[in-house]
Amino acid sequence: APLAGNIPVWSLHNEVVYYLAFILVWAFRPRAVPLVAILLALTVWDWFAGGPLSFLGGWSAGALFWLSGLALSWRRNTAVATANVPTLSLLLLAYSTNNLWPGVVLLNGVGCPYAGESTISLADLVFLPITLLLFCSVTNLDLPGRKLITWVAISIPVGTCAILQMMGRLWTSVPWTLAGVATIAAVPLLALNQGHPGEAFFRLFRPLGKISYGLYLFHVPCVALVSSMYIWTGGWANYTGGFLLWLALTVIAAWVCESEMQPALLSLYRSHMGRDRPKSQGP
Repeated sequence: APLAGNIPVWSLHNEVVYYLAFILVWAFRPRAVPLVAILLALTVWDWFAGGPLSFLGGWSAGALFWLSGLALSWRRNTAVATANVPTLSLLLLAYSTNNLWPGVVLLNGVGCPYAGESTISLADLVFLPITLLLFCSVTNLDLPGRKLITWVAISIPVGTCAILQMMGRLWTSVPWTLAGVATIAAVPLLALNQGHPGEAFFRLFRPLGKISYGLYLFHVPCVALVSSMYIWTGGWANYTGGFLLWLALTVIAAWVCESEMQPALLSLYRSHMGRDRPKSQGP
């Protein structure tokens, strides 16, 4: 069925966990260092030990990303000079890091494969530096240790590419080849004042942002639907047609749910709650 195996929705239960955790963090404001140490310890334990409580390690690894974003949002009054934001280089480095999966390559390379079963794990923490920098680039916020984090974010894909090149494997895989090209392009661009894209640029993506959650939910089921119904004959024209059909179905499904069904259901809910609410009595 098209809705079976919709892999991206794995994150929905994590969202609920972090929504509940926010109440505790907001109410008690725990100290950052002990909290991060506990989460990091659970993440490391999950990678090497696994077991039935592996989900705690997955929650902890994801929580490190979530808490980093929360901390940045609470520092919203600290802006960075827009001319010093290497947005294009960050995007290329993020693409390269995503293709290389350096955490998995490194840990498996030293004989430490993942023992747990969580979707997020210790290996994913290599994405945290570049994620923080991209977040700051988009929001025009600064963060403590930004220069150090930038060097770490650069070193991860550059170092992984260097290791793969020494092993003679960098150009043997399409994803790794594309990552190598992206890394080679990103590093020289860091010397340029690329600047912040600006509000006008992001405004272009506002229509896409309004249906982004729907795109997240429906793009995989639409892949399954098109794959099972489309007549694949080979050739670039046939594959292009299949891609355009998938894109159209995904956008239409997301638009109907986000722009039509959601407002209608919200209006119905509000009207229902209004009828059920007891009327205030007059004097």
